[in-house]
Amino acid sequence: VAPLKSKARCIEKAENEYEGDVSRIIDIVRASIVVENENQLIAVAKALEDAKVVRLKNRFKEPPFTGYSDALYNIEIEGIICEVQLHISAIVAHK
Repeated sequence: VAPLKSKARCIEKAENEYEGDVSRIIDIVRASIVVENENQLIAVAKALEDAKVVRLKNRFKEPPFTGYSDALYNIEIEGIICEVQLHISAIVAHK
């Protein structure tokens, strides 16, 4: 589990990405899951299907120009939207 996104970073993100609308920030509470292989990746992805997923950014399907791949799940837990980042260890090692 990562520390909460700082107030300064939230303000910066809101200004740069959401025209100052801090209510659109959905990754203040976040955690990462790092798996070793594709089978583990699929198992975790299936387990996350049981959560209330409000958004999924799957960068395994369409990696950015840098080639870095991950999946960012925004899930709602007791009214709070959290981000769960899903990574493969071999890719994280090159980050």
